[in-house]
Amino acid sequence: MYTRRSGPLEEYIEMQGSMSSPALRTETCSQPGVLLPGDVLAGGLVVAKHPDEGGNGGVKLGFIDGSKRVVAGRIPLLLEGEGYGKRASEFRVGDIFENSDVVLSSPEVLDHADPRYLAQRHEVAVHITGGLHGHSVEVPHDIMVALSDESYPPSRESLFGKFVIDRTLGMGASARKNLPDYGRLDGMSESERVEVVFSDVDRLRDQGQAQRAAYKETVQALQLKCQELRGVELLITGRLRGRRNTVVHSNNPDSWVENLHIVIGSASVNTHEGDGSLITDQLPFIAFDGRTVEEDEHVSGWIGVDKFGVDVEVVSNDPQN
Repeated sequence: MYTRRSGPLEEYIEMQGSMSSPALRTETCSQPGVLLPGDVLAGGLVVAKHPDEGGNGGVKLGFIDGSKRVVAGRIPLLLEGEGYGKRASEFRVGDIFENSDVVLSSPEVLDHADPRYLAQRHEVAVHITGGLHGHSVEVPHDIMVALSDESYPPSRESLFGKFVIDRTLGMGASARKNLPDYGRLDGMSESERVEVVFSDVDRLRDQGQAQRAAYKETVQALQLKCQELRGVELLITGRLRGRRNTVVHSNNPDSWVENLHIVIGSASVNTHEGDGSLITDQLPFIAFDGRTVEEDEHVSGWIGVDKFGVDVEVVSNDPQN
């Protein structure tokens, strides 16, 4: 038996990522794991019993007509009534699910000969947001998925719109490349966001001990700014501290990279590394972790630490640049 949890949209947004994250169930939609016997899906299918585990993140649904479907647990299903939704074959890039997932590519209707095809389970393939690289899911062709009535790109003026934006900006740039206007989701292009963070770091490097209190406050503010670097695509040249177990020395050729294409996974501002004497005290720098675009290889290093750091060039995927 599938363990059922449910909560309104606000609770769903607030608790996302926690161990007690609720499944989504509202008056117009429900994720499959919290459907109830007697629920009527848009299109007329009537749920006959509580859902069961369907394997690989799927939920097995049984209906009173004797048919069964297996649906990915994250997909919000449209209930009969006033809600808005589409069948998977009708999705367009930029469609937003009621749980905040965004369609990243046009749907692919699978042929019977396709090894991914499985009747009533894997009939339409679609790529949606989630994690750094997105998720590929297969959906039964006759299931109606609940969509938000917010237009794309969404606005930060609503709680749901802000939730969609923050989750989308947390993805790698290569996964977002098909989305219209993704670089301006938060009112600022990707290259502008990076420039603001780095210019603030440069300004801090000129501050002295006499400004220590303001300096600390600004460093804390920069820590928040570094969250905006998640998913940003950079071209870097210099020395990496984490790549195939490299050791950072000026004479170690294995730690040196030139024009390496990476996507930032996380970044933070620091004032002292503590690893040997690489970092001069009171000179803020950015420590980052990311993955290479071509080989998906984990890399880490420093920005703004003289010969032991890396130089950065912003790779803008903004269609207007």
